[in-house]
Amino acid sequence: MKKKTPALFLALVLMLSCLPVQAFADTYGKADNARNAVARIIAKGNVYICDEKGNRIAALEENTNLFSGSCFAVGERGKPVTYFVTNHHVVERESEYEIAEVQGVGKVLLEYVSTDFYLTMDNEVTLHPLTIVADNTSGADLAVVALREPTTRREACVLAPYQNAEKLRGEEVRSMGFPGAMEGFLDPKQSLASGVDQISTRDGKIDHEVKATQSDGHGTILLTDTPMSHGNSGGPLVDKKGGVLGVCVMGSQVDQNMNAAVSVNEVVSLLNRYNIPYVTEDDVVTWPMRVLLIGAGVLLTAAVILLVQRFSKDSKKKGKSLYRLQGLTGVYAGKRFAISKDLRIGRDATRNDLVYPENYKKISGSHCVILLRNNELYIQDSGSKNGTFVNDQRLSAGLAKKLAVGDIISLVDRENSFKIDISHSK
Repeated sequence: MKKKTPALFLALVLMLSCLPVQAFADTYGKADNARNAVARIIAKGNVYICDEKGNRIAALEENTNLFSGSCFAVGERGKPVTYFVTNHHVVERESEYEIAEVQGVGKVLLEYVSTDFYLTMDNEVTLHPLTIVADNTSGADLAVVALREPTTRREACVLAPYQNAEKLRGEEVRSMGFPGAMEGFLDPKQSLASGVDQISTRDGKIDHEVKATQSDGHGTILLTDTPMSHGNSGGPLVDKKGGVLGVCVMGSQVDQNMNAAVSVNEVVSLLNRYNIPYVTEDDVVTWPMRVLLIGAGVLLTAAVILLVQRFSKDSKKKGKSLYRLQGLTGVYAGKRFAISKDLRIGRDATRNDLVYPENYKKISGSHCVILLRNNELYIQDSGSKNGTFVNDQRLSAGLAKKLAVGDIISLVDRENSFKIDISHSK
């Protein structure tokens, strides 16, 4: 009985320490709290009068406000934010055409060309320039924009990625943003209002998930009866706790009770691809939960002490797992390299950790880099001439791809290849 007592006590301690998490897992926030993440995007550009074939005749307006959309902040909780998620079509620079009545001219074909994008918050006069840092042109209708300087006037929203879309059917949701339809009721000074209290919210329910074409891309969307209109694009669709389930993308022209939002799972995938920080529901701890965790901390401390005493000898014997790069073919065939930091590969000895001989002309001076981030591996092509491949799929230059143990990396072709492996140092 004496030998079983520590094990039973440890199991009880761990079980009790989990109770606060279970008790408050569904109480971290309210839907309206997501307002604090939402801002407005203004597109500026030029308007041209065109002939019937679209050829420009004259400039009607230059550097004028063309249209607006919505967005929401992502980042680390409690810290200033730099990044905002929106739709690709909100910040695309392709021309748009419209037949309109121009005073003194009559009906003409107008071309709208967006040149710059700005963020506006809290009804201020100043417009903050935006840089597009992630434009998902071939996938779901998403983009990520960034301010030049972080701001504390918006806070990172909470993302709510899901595993089973069927469980979302019938869930209550709320859309947030600055629908353009409202501008018809406002005077010009108010038409670009951007304060948190001016955010329009509409309630509805999730219907189901589908794969669909959005703008020029293709991705997963959630169909919902939540009202949306022009200007809502890029705003969040949130659940009852304020967790983002989707990004408002379009209202149906056929059925006003069936609109669409890009799935939050697509958002998470895009943010991971560009190593942009974000917060999920699992990261959130509320104040009531913190109070209970103080007591749970005492129990956990006791559990840690027991674990250290019981398993310290065994842990020393087992060693530590490390990633390593196993050379399969080429000049580094049969050689192994521990990956304890970023590993740069190429012919230029001044810029790389793994250097190829100068006569390997197919390998670029700076070919690719393996990135170690939070104990996870990524690989990024450095703009090489002949390409970097993972499992025979060529990487897009500048885009980081997550690696898994067993992945085969090829520089140019299989004649210079490596494998991601795990080593055990004693």
